Amino acid sequence: MEYTGTVIGILDYLNATELAVFPNPSAGQAMVRMDGQGSKLIRVIDVQGRVVVEREMEAESMQMDLGDLTPGMYIVEGRVLATGQTDRTTWIKK
Repeated sequence: MEYTGTVIGILDYLNATELAVFPNPSAGQAMVRMDGQGSKLIRVIDVQGRVVVEREMEAESMQMDLGDLTPGMYIVEGRVLATGQTDRTTWIKK
């Protein structure tokens, strides 16, 4: 039997970042929360792969007004700038 998965070590687990966007779905106001020290880059990406919103976040959370976006599904990507660790989640605009 051959194992083809990804091996994750304890350090990878301890340094993992977690991105959350809520409420989901939302009519426009969304709270973005991401673990990790230092500045983070938050990107909202439409289903065609275009970055439609890009903001830098210093704290672990921030309120974003996404009311100008067209209703539909978006990918929210967060990256800790110091380490490059990235997490993604989906968010639905009503």
